[in-house]
Amino acid sequence: MAEYRWARTSGGAVPEGAPKDGHGYVRYDDDTRQPLWAVRTLPGADGSVRLGYLSSRGGALVGALVADEEHEVDEYEVLLDQGTWLPSQEHELGAAGALAAGRLADGTPLYFALDDPWGEGARAPLEFAAGDDWHYPRQVLMAAPAVEGSVPSSPAEPDATGYRWAPASGGEIPDGAHADGHGSMWSDGDDGDAMKPLWLIRARLPDGSVQLGYVARGGQAQVGTPNPNVAVDEYEVLLDAGEWRGVDYTDTEDDSYFDYAAEGAACGRLADGSPVYATVRDREGEGYEPGGNGARGLTDFNRKVLVAPAGAVSGMPAPAKQEAEAPAPAAPEPVAASASASAAPTVIVRALDLRGEVVEIANAGDAPVDLGGWRLHDEGSTKGFVFPAGTVLAAGASVRVRSGPGAAKAGPGELRWKSASVWNDKGDTAYLKDPAGELVASMKA
Repeated sequence: MAEYRWARTSGGAVPEGAPKDGHGYVRYDDDTRQPLWAVRTLPGADGSVRLGYLSSRGGALVGALVADEEHEVDEYEVLLDQGTWLPSQEHELGAAGALAAGRLADGTPLYFALDDPWGEGARAPLEFAAGDDWHYPRQVLMAAPAVEGSVPSSPAEPDATGYRWAPASGGEIPDGAHADGHGSMWSDGDDGDAMKPLWLIRARLPDGSVQLGYVARGGQAQVGTPNPNVAVDEYEVLLDAGEWRGVDYTDTEDDSYFDYAAEGAACGRLADGSPVYATVRDREGEGYEPGGNGARGLTDFNRKVLVAPAGAVSGMPAPAKQEAEAPAPAAPEPVAASASASAAPTVIVRALDLRGEVVEIANAGDAPVDLGGWRLHDEGSTKGFVFPAGTVLAAGASVRVRSGPGAAKAGPGELRWKSASVWNDKGDTAYLKDPAGELVASMKA
């Protein structure tokens, strides 16, 4: 596994954690410098990877400049480390101990070099095969110990949360994880206290629930709700830095709580299907710890929630099915109905927040459901809210319908009903009906 770190990005963006001054630069006529960053493409269908550079002004360009193959790409990985660049007088770049940062379709290794044409100070990261001649003075990116010839693996794809996760075990932090972690905690060291980075993880427990927690490099991975307290050996690590946003809390007569579901990405579910949201919390000013919380969490500490990206379905992964001999979890309060006892999938009303004017509809079945034309209404009116065409709910996913003053805050994974209040705070029932007018599910609160 390569010692150098890479971050996936697109559209000419320079990812967080990349060297401020780049890996090279271009000098303009007015003697100003524009930093350039070393990039490589994602593996193509033939497994090939091309190298090049990124300019914050001109996007990412890859391909051999000397062969006039240079072209722009939208998706790419940026080298996060400064790297060790050393001169080499060898024609065989591999013999100089260079880092093979990619391969052509025929398996030919590609190496990063810094080009200084004609000694004019215009230096850019470029790619060279193992046998390229030296046209101008160059430096080559050296391989870290014991990783010579390493090549990138296929990148993880975003799941229904909109983020990428990589499997790991035994306290391992997988290649590609965000360099600075997703939180931190104080750690005693030889030189006194130091901040230790923590990475957000999720793991499936024996009861089928997917719970969230954290792992420190070389430490024991822990998950649980609300406080991480279950040690796990197998887990998934969030690769992306993510967007973390503060959440407001609401005071009621009974308690004060955070409404994580308003903006958060549901990255797991408890055995009863309740969503778990990725959060970081400030433990009395002692550092941010990643952890999991349900749709409501008491305001013990300041917290931020991992925001669901636009277009993501905030409802994965679903609880694992239990074996026949395993005891089934207690039946949830929502009541689901359908035209046939064997009909699948099953859609339920999972939550009804009268004061918050939020209803959560969930797909507890094994196949996606098209909610287009379905109707949600209260006890006072059957007109209600009609789900727009194309509203498809994946298996295990959920969608929230907002009304009242909070409707304007509808975000990813949510639908806006109307700004007027719908639900009676003293008691009401949510009815969900299919396009034929058949009652599918209801919940009384």
